[in-house]
Amino acid sequence: MYKVVIRADGGKELGLGHIMRTLVLAKELRKYLEVHYICKDDEILYGDGIKKVKDEGFNVIKINENNLISDIKKVQTEIEADLLITDSYDVDKNYFDEMKKIFKVSGYIDDINVCKLNVDFIINQNINATSIKYNTNKETKLFLGTEYCLLRDEFRGESHKLIKDKVENILITVGGTDKDYITLKILDLVLNYDSIIHVVIGSAFEEKLINEIYKKYGYNPKVKLYKNAKMAELMKLCDIAISSCGSTLYELSAMKVPAIGITVADNQIEIGREFSKRELIIGTNNLIYQDINRFNEVINALIVNKKKRQLLSQNQKKLVNVNGAKILVENILVNSRSKDDVNGVY
Repeated sequence: MYKVVIRADGGKELGLGHIMRTLVLAKELRKYLEVHYICKDDEILYGDGIKKVKDEGFNVIKINENNLISDIKKVQTEIEADLLITDSYDVDKNYFDEMKKIFKVSGYIDDINVCKLNVDFIINQNINATSIKYNTNKETKLFLGTEYCLLRDEFRGESHKLIKDKVENILITVGGTDKDYITLKILDLVLNYDSIIHVVIGSAFEEKLINEIYKKYGYNPKVKLYKNAKMAELMKLCDIAISSCGSTLYELSAMKVPAIGITVADNQIEIGREFSKRELIIGTNNLIYQDINRFNEVINALIVNKKKRQLLSQNQKKLVNVNGAKILVENILVNSRSKDDVNGVY
């Protein structure tokens, strides 16, 4: 059977973005191909990501991060995979050149355009992707923009958002990790509003942070805390969201939820700016770190302005293609077949 390996990591420091979006692709690929993961072997740094992948039923092959390329080569001699998909910032030109030598097809899921990419295809689902000038081979296929959004199954149905006069439910979601304890800062602010607060506890939150959240807010009737949250259901329920500017923004757009964006990582800056420029969210960049009172004013302004909430929701309607993962897999299969006609791919 045609084999795929996905090279990605996730954990408390790195976050789970690479893992979560590759899992969307992996589940779609699994319908046709045999899929394995290659992850760095460090329980403290990457254990949360490995656990998430295993929980979804995928085989994980662990490698030493100090011998990255040589260990991948060893893995390849054992499993003889046909396709490699990399989603990692720990790459350079040499990495892609070496991978091209040992895999029939090599692809990269990108955010940052760090070097020349000697790959067969590039995936960049971000809103600003089409403006990036990639240095690639002539034959490299580019899958750029929100047409190729990697949305989980729960976000692929039709969604109709009623914008109510009163904001009754507020969603707080900062991603799989929260090393700066932003969740607590936001909670302290929004408790002053006459709304129910729904808080997503990321799967890689530190135990100390989780304990603080439950100790401070666990018995507050206005606060609902969620581990392993069903995000689509929460987004349907909530009238506005306060969210980090990662992949969650695309999910919120699919559900048409008016949102305030906060930047918690460097790779989110341009995404947040573009979303804000197109009036898809209220962008605040890193305001929560600089001026908590002004950040609170932004929250209040959205809560009291129904017309603004309606505008944001309306603008989100045509942003994402909810079938992006399916379209990507179809293209990957065609691209792989054009490189090497493999029986049993379809």
